[in-house]
Amino acid sequence: IYRGSRKHILDWVESETFLDQLTTLLQPTGALPQMGTWLPLGWKDPGEARLETYGPRHLPTATGWSDLKRWWIRYNGTTPNWDLAATGEFAGKSGIILVEAKANVSELKATGKVPQPNSTRESCQNHLRIGAAIAQAQEGLSAVIPGIKISIDTHYQLSNRLAFAWKLASLGVPTVLMYLGF
Repeated sequence: IYRGSRKHILDWVESETFLDQLTTLLQPTGALPQMGTWLPLGWKDPGEARLETYGPRHLPTATGWSDLKRWWIRYNGTTPNWDLAATGEFAGKSGIILVEAKANVSELKATGKVPQPNSTRESCQNHLRIGAAIAQAQEGLSAVIPGIKISIDTHYQLSNRLAFAWKLASLGVPTVLMYLGF
């Protein structure tokens, strides 16, 4: 059974007020969520989104989806799961809404991503690639937000969320990244 933010997201997307509440939360961005294009769908279909599969299915006209996983990792492994992903309309253009949710202070981690002691060569290479991807996003973000600091070494989950939002935007996909506290 799901607990914490996962439980809250599943309850929320099943509520009758979900779309209205999401629309209200997005008002400052100008994005409008599109009906029925979000994951997870609810308790009967609780799967979280991975952008390399969610993106091509729900935003097929956007380019770069095939490169997204290779940008993040080189070998077998996974990209981050998103608590909620939805498509939206951004001034007439389709884009993506990404949500990271937290229900407990303990979910807000300041730790970095540390390689495991007995990691395979491929896992070590993936770790280096993730660090390079976050560093690339850091450089891109600092051009528009001077002083921003993201890193694989600290606040890894926040850093990887910001890196993915930056990467999508750099590929021309309008993107909103939202952190929700329950």
